[in-house]
Amino acid sequence: PGNVIYYTNVGATWGALAIERISGLTFENYVRQRILDALGISTSDATNSTEWLYIPHYSISVYPAAMLRMSAHSLSIYLRLFLNNFSLDLLQNVSLMNEMLHVSRPEGSLDEPSVQYGLIWNWLYQNNRHLVGHRGWILGVTHTMM
Repeated sequence: PGNVIYYTNVGATWGALAIERISGLTFENYVRQRILDALGISTSDATNSTEWLYIPHYSISVYPAAMLRMSAHSLSIYLRLFLNNFSLDLLQNVSLMNEMLHVSRPEGSLDEPSVQYGLIWNWLYQNNRHLVGHRGWILGVTHTMM
């Protein structure tokens, strides 16, 4: 409570818990049925399986904030739809997209003043360009989708 906001991946975990309680589905099944299947994405996995790259004794404590594995092609389907405000078949309500894109931390951070944060998505000002996407890192892995 108050007027200070910090980005944390734990927020995705709380959001997933709310989805599970409301839908009656596990978060993984909800994402599969309501998002991935609707987009025609059939190759993805949230487990540490040998089909992708198995790393013994590796997990993440804030699932579902990370660990969904999919091909670059499948990810590009999702990102292209994101950039085009998805479709009403998937979101069913344009205001949901507006909420996802709402900047809740416009001042950036001390270490990255050029970054603004919203609901999972980040805005980065770089080389006179305004980029939207998501960046993240965990032990041994980094990604940028901007």
